[in-house]
Amino acid sequence: MMNILRTIILLCLTSLLPLSAKAQWNHVTDSLVEKFEQYQSNTLQEKIYVHIDRTSYLAGELLWFKIYYVDASFYLPLNVSKVAYVEILDKNNEPVIQEKVELKNGKGEGSLFIPAVLGSGNYCSSDLTNWMKNFSPEFYFHQPVLIINTFVKTEIESSSKSGPAFNARFFPEGGHLVSGVKAKIAFQVTSPDGVGIPCKGYVRNSSDSIVAEFQPLKFGIGHFYMTALAEEKYRISIEDENGNKNDFPFPEVKSLGYAMAVTETPDH
Repeated sequence: MMNILRTIILLCLTSLLPLSAKAQWNHVTDSLVEKFEQYQSNTLQEKIYVHIDRTSYLAGELLWFKIYYVDASFYLPLNVSKVAYVEILDKNNEPVIQEKVELKNGKGEGSLFIPAVLGSGNYCSSDLTNWMKNFSPEFYFHQPVLIINTFVKTEIESSSKSGPAFNARFFPEGGHLVSGVKAKIAFQVTSPDGVGIPCKGYVRNSSDSIVAEFQPLKFGIGHFYMTALAEEKYRISIEDENGNKNDFPFPEVKSLGYAMAVTETPDH
């Protein structure tokens, strides 16, 4: 590569000179190439490549790796730094696993144990030498690593467990309630998994007095009748069989409108 570089420099410079002056410039080009080589050696830039056996791991497994340590300019094996640092970073770029690896003749190898305390998620392998710390982290070698831990709850699982113990929906017959008109209100109460659950429900007015009660018939589904007033404010309180309680908004009551109801009659 250096011979090619020397040739390019010679061609560029000599093409601009008369034949009588070309000879005296030979020593100038040699000097430029020599200074370039000296600059390269004085500003050595190392580069690391790390090959891992796969990109996803279960907690408790070993991550096997092999390191290739080369010169960043010519990609030839180096034997300057004797130690490489292999790290696993979390989403905040904080190291959760660190290991020192011996480098010999431009190579190194080893393994990392994935501890059971790490939660499931996307991590990043960051690999470098001590000399590479003098440069930007962008020059480090990075690659994504997925860790799956079935023993530690993820953030999504934890948040779902801390949410409501159950959900409830209400369906006025005809689509809406009209003030002063008795109406049938269907409901469904389900667990976070969508399974109907047994419960007890109460409709309370602005004075916190109970104006209606209900319980599901089966699969968390049921209905109740009520005459609601537009000028009154209601809320629905539900308690499941485990003692968990939640409040839900009452369906909107319109001052004016039409109410529709279907009544089943026996066959004659």
